[in-house]
Amino acid sequence: MMRTTDMDRRSAGLLLHPTSLWSPHGVGDLGDEATRLLDWMARAGLQLWQMLPIGPVGTDGSPYSSWSSNLGNPLLIDLRQLVSVGLVDSSDIAARQVTASVNFERVRRDKLPIVHAAARRLLDAYDHKWQPELAQYRVANPWVVQAALFSVIRSQHLESDRTPTPWWRWPVGLRQARTRSVENIFRQCEREIDVQVAVAFLFDQQWHDLRRRAQQRGVALFGDMPIYVGRDSVDVWAAPERFQLGPKSIPTQVAGVPPDAFSELGQLWGNPLYDWHAHAAERYAWWRARLKRSFELFDVVRVDHFRAFAAYWSVPMGAEDAREGAWVAGPGAELFEAIEQDLGHVDIVAEDLGTIDDDVCRLLDETGLPGMEVLQFAFDGDRSNNYLPHNHRHNAVAYVGTHDNDTALGW
Repeated sequence: MMRTTDMDRRSAGLLLHPTSLWSPHGVGDLGDEATRLLDWMARAGLQLWQMLPIGPVGTDGSPYSSWSSNLGNPLLIDLRQLVSVGLVDSSDIAARQVTASVNFERVRRDKLPIVHAAARRLLDAYDHKWQPELAQYRVANPWVVQAALFSVIRSQHLESDRTPTPWWRWPVGLRQARTRSVENIFRQCEREIDVQVAVAFLFDQQWHDLRRRAQQRGVALFGDMPIYVGRDSVDVWAAPERFQLGPKSIPTQVAGVPPDAFSELGQLWGNPLYDWHAHAAERYAWWRARLKRSFELFDVVRVDHFRAFAAYWSVPMGAEDAREGAWVAGPGAELFEAIEQDLGHVDIVAEDLGTIDDDVCRLLDETGLPGMEVLQFAFDGDRSNNYLPHNHRHNAVAYVGTHDNDTALGW
């Protein structure tokens, strides 16, 4: 069904998050070093640049529990490009200290105020060349205003350690997205919301420029879409009916995986689980929009934890570990049929690792999606091991390891 096009040919690439690139501003970004990487990839004959999620991270620092499934991470914005378009003064970034390792807290403290100042300057520069595009961006992406509103409310409710208070502990009138209290915030904080929209726009401008540079060099950008979103996210706050929530918006069941070779207790992730009946009733509109957004950013998208679309591990809220969970049937091929009807043939890779059974294999066959092969899992002495190179499926992407493994050198 979802047979891919460009991915049909044999190709090679690398997995590297942009934050791992060198930068004079504390963390890798979308600027000159990204271009140098693309130049090197072109010379080496590499055609795929894969990266883990690029969205804003949750309070735990994980991109797999992001507070927005659509936004980009503003820490990736290149300050030097903002200087070149007149939104930042070079003197504002000249004294930034370069350190040998990344300190994300320091980067947030030093860099985000400059990005926000650039957004304000853009809003106030009525003759700036990007003004028409900013207006078009806002109209074309209605989700960005809701995300900006959520971000502004978050900034107004902080814990004693300055971390955002989760939305289910906000004042009662703000715990739902469609209330008079939220409408009042929207009117009172219009300027702050506009700044957040402009920050999102600046990220998208630089990202699409990066994608253009990649395409010029014959390199496809290969993204990663987490299957779940964070509980403290605009996605859950704005549409709680799409998730398995009980009274007072408390999840009844949460995500994880059963015990395996990595953990005898399993993994208790804690993300809220989807109410698949609610998603099916709207023909998976949220998922279709999410994939559409992903393919506005990437040429190829890896869907994380694919096996949960066949069956997902459901753990009761409050359980001490994941052993108390059980398998529950997922949406199956119906979800991917809705995506294909909406988006046509798109290049999706299934992360089919973990506990794989006949139902998962059948879903892979039905969708026609390529799965993953991991060399670090291969050499256990069993000649029938599926991860041994001579046992690899034709329709697959081979890796030395994943982000759960040691590096190739360490291995």
